[in-house]
Amino acid sequence: MSLLETACEEWIPANANLARPVPERPQLRMLRCERHMIYFRVVDDGFEIVHVLRERMLPQRHL
Repeated sequence: MSLLETACEEWIPANANLARPVPERPQLRMLRCERHMIYFRVVDDGFEIVHVLRERMLPQRHL
């Protein structure tokens, strides 16, 4: 299993409240993993991954 998969399947469910909020989108949180940023939101039954972007991609174009 890759570190990115581990972050999505194990770290976020256990630690979603520790991820940084996205200033432009307060409903989203972000987590850096290797060369990626994982953007997700907390929902009633857990969390929902919105985007996974490589570090070179501009989030303004994708969020």
